[in-house]
Amino acid sequence: MTEYLVKTEEDGQMTWDFGKALDEISRFEQELDASDNVKTPDGGPSSYYDMPFQDWVTLNDQMEYLAQNKWGVYAIHLKDVFKGLGRWGDKEGTTPLYDTKKGIYYFCRVMKMMTGAKGLREYLQSILDDPQFKEQKSE
Repeated sequence: MTEYLVKTEEDGQMTWDFGKALDEISRFEQELDASDNVKTPDGGPSSYYDMPFQDWVTLNDQMEYLAQNKWGVYAIHLKDVFKGLGRWGDKEGTTPLYDTKKGIYYFCRVMKMMTGAKGLREYLQSILDDPQFKEQKSE
């Protein structure tokens, strides 16, 4: 994320370079569009699980690796999903339901970055319209 921070000419303060961030979002969107050629899994080993686990001591180490090598501009939100999964109700004052809601919220933020608010709202509505999520009379 530090590559989006730049010093301003006037006062030398650090500020966000949203142009760079938007360029990266565009690049990710192009990669998503190009990924229409989805590989069919065969149930065997997959290289995307090959990570330097031996180099990590904490969950933070793993998140830093993923932020730099996989998540890119979405790391701002995916780290919060990952933290919720890692602690899963163990943090004082939280519950698994709290961490579930937090994960959903931050995944929605990621999807909004990818599809815009309209795309996110359409997707969420399609989930609400799915029969498995409709209220049952017994509830």
